[in-house]
Amino acid sequence: MKTLVSPKQLAKAIGVSESSVKRWCDDSQLQATYTPGGHRKIKVAEALDFIRRSNHGLVDPRSIGLPTNLGKNSVEFSDASELLTAALIDGEEANCRRIILDLYLQDTPLETIFDQVLLPAFVEIGAKWGCGEVAIYQERSACLICTKLLNGLEDSIPSPATAPLAIGGTLTGDFYEIPTQMVSLIGRQQGFRTKSLGANLPASTILEAAERYSPKWVWLSVSYIPENNYFIAEVNQLWDILSAQGIHLVLGGRGLTTDIKSGISYTTCCDSMTDLANFLKIMS
Repeated sequence: MKTLVSPKQLAKAIGVSESSVKRWCDDSQLQATYTPGGHRKIKVAEALDFIRRSNHGLVDPRSIGLPTNLGKNSVEFSDASELLTAALIDGEEANCRRIILDLYLQDTPLETIFDQVLLPAFVEIGAKWGCGEVAIYQERSACLICTKLLNGLEDSIPSPATAPLAIGGTLTGDFYEIPTQMVSLIGRQQGFRTKSLGANLPASTILEAAERYSPKWVWLSVSYIPENNYFIAEVNQLWDILSAQGIHLVLGGRGLTTDIKSGISYTTCCDSMTDLANFLKIMS
């Protein structure tokens, strides 16, 4: 996907005059940067945010590097998870991207897309893999496509340079990066700068990152816990040091059982991406 577009390209994409787009830039309705020669350049993230906020539909998505049929036949939300599941299994990356972006441009909150479309699709793919209806390569391909989709969404969400920072990832033995990517995107949508540190991280290196970046909050995505006592010790180490510095520790994920939660300390534990978004609205 393109990262910068001209007023002419955006005008063609949404079916308005180039002068209208230039006026929106000059009136600060649409954020733009200016080249040394005075030409306006618009981040695709800003363009998509503007399209979401305005009543302008997409006439020619290709002009700004989006799928050709995006916005032509809007995806019905009730059908989205089933459609995405099929497209992921079949390895149809472009179709997957169209489904997610279509929902996003319909102003569907990211947390709703994640909780009710993307995560259920992976639950279904996992169930089909478990009973032999989906091959290993199809499951792995679906994960790769999802990672690309989430990276693309990150390019579509503006993040103010002066916004408070959040960092996070997964602890030792937890290799599931997709949920931590989702947390990063929810954070950006709620007005934070976010930096995902990746997966399979010892608590010590998360603390090193916190010392370097001084975040407002640190997240841990917990999909898998290889050894309960070690995990509990790592989380409590993080809590003791981060809380003493006024840094919030935010947890979530399917690996957090009631017994595990009773043995650890944290600011909040989110059962869904919607819970996370609601918490961050209060924090911000």
